[in-house]
Amino acid sequence: METTHSNATFNNIDKSEYKKRKIAVLAGGMSSERSVSLNTGKAILESLQRMGYNCLLIDVDQNLPTVLKKENIDIALLALHGTYGEDGCIQGLLEFLKIPYTGSSLLSSSLSFDKALARKFLESSGIPVAKGFILNHSQVPSLKEYLIQSELKNKIVIKPSCSGSSVGVAIIDSQDPNLKNHLNEAFKYSDQVIIEHYLEGKELTVPIYHNKPVGIMEIVPAKGHEFYNFKSKYDQGGSSHLFPAQISSNLESQILNMAEQVHNLFQCSFYSRVDFKLNNEEQPFVLEINTLPGITATSLFPEVLQKAGVSFDTMIEDILFNARLFIK
Repeated sequence: METTHSNATFNNIDKSEYKKRKIAVLAGGMSSERSVSLNTGKAILESLQRMGYNCLLIDVDQNLPTVLKKENIDIALLALHGTYGEDGCIQGLLEFLKIPYTGSSLLSSSLSFDKALARKFLESSGIPVAKGFILNHSQVPSLKEYLIQSELKNKIVIKPSCSGSSVGVAIIDSQDPNLKNHLNEAFKYSDQVIIEHYLEGKELTVPIYHNKPVGIMEIVPAKGHEFYNFKSKYDQGGSSHLFPAQISSNLESQILNMAEQVHNLFQCSFYSRVDFKLNNEEQPFVLEINTLPGITATSLFPEVLQKAGVSFDTMIEDILFNARLFIK
């Protein structure tokens, strides 16, 4: 495939040409979110096959460079989640091999995936995040001092800096005697852990598509799920979704603008998903930005687009048409 540089898409090529190219759906991988990624990859592959594309699914492992060359892949459609998928590793490999890929660049992916770095970046840019701090292994003995200094009382959230799908996340009382056990669990997934004040209000998500916010969905975890955790996300009936979210028009406008601002701040490409939480005063705080949001049967991103009138196949094709070769 003829390629252009400086983050250019292939819009100068007739879209019918894409069906002459060999497309690899990269899924699975080696992270704790492997099962979710395989579901995403399966859904994408079936969509491409329905539309008549020459495609295959590659379950990503250390042999990926050899497989990509052997299969003579023209475009990589990323269905990966977690470490080695969303963190810039795969993106860097594809750039080195000069294979166009979907989603955001190496830099955008790595910065967005590292929640500790992303939190600092958001704070320095004036984007509201929950009150909290970042903890390294060596700082665990001083945990109580950090909690006092940060004025974190009552419920707190513990989450690994580099993990997704709520893996390793816990919501507990700051005085819980099992606090360090939860910390140890979070440290299994990352060298740094973020501890934040737990916000009691609504949980919201904003898909970004064609670099613009689509709308706001409100997520209500099912009874028995304290928050939107792994089971709530991926089990059928684990949560209910309200679209549009039940919020005021002024708040809606504020959140949509903030989501677009975050997408642009991280220099994300074509699509992403920005997650929010409201406090009891209905002030929005950014939780994170996802550069490769899930696209499974229970995923939020395709659900919102479908409610907004965009079919699953159209969404996949649009993502494909906006593949890029991120080289300077």
